[in-house]
Amino acid sequence: MVDVLWFIEGSEDEQTDPDDAVKVLEGVAHLVTKLSSEQRSELIGLLGTMAEAQSG
Repeated sequence: MVDVLWFIEGSEDEQTDPDDAVKVLEGVAHLVTKLSSEQRSELIGLLGTMAEAQSG
């Protein structure tokens, strides 16, 4: 999921249709709102770990 979002965020309009990109981002946002507080915390922790690995 993170790789897809990263790709969409970094894509030029010629690579990804902007309307499709918005639909994907809105869909992911909707799914995240359905997570429990514990699941969201776990996701945030995972994203932090991934960010540290990317920068290191």
